[in-house]
Amino acid sequence: MTSADIQHEEGQVFLRLGADAVRLPPPLDELAQQLPEQVPAGMAGHLADADQWLFPGRRPGHPMDATGLAKRLRDLGIPLRAARNTALLQLGAELPSIVLADLLGIHISTAEAWSAAAGARWTTYAGSTR
Repeated sequence: MTSADIQHEEGQVFLRLGADAVRLPPPLDELAQQLPEQVPAGMAGHLADADQWLFPGRRPGHPMDATGLAKRLRDLGIPLRAARNTALLQLGAELPSIVLADLLGIHISTAEAWSAAAGARWTTYAGSTR
């Protein structure tokens, strides 16, 4: 994600994710607006592109890798596994497993397991056959 993915419309802040934009609620909107202002440390800061990454990596012109981002989140006290599982459980409750599997690129049996754990029963969903 780059600074261009943070959009302002009618006093609200949106984060563009692919073709869609998601409205960010307070205080997340304020924090997201501060991200483009951060400049990478060291040489990477001097070589930063005009299209600045929201989470710049240590190598100039590259975003932070997944391992580095995970470490920063853990250092801030954010339990990654619990947050991931909570999100999957919520999605399993709200979406049919076939939609969840296609959306996240996970196996259909994994999506069905999350739906079952959430107590959702989508057996009558019209799109549940492949």
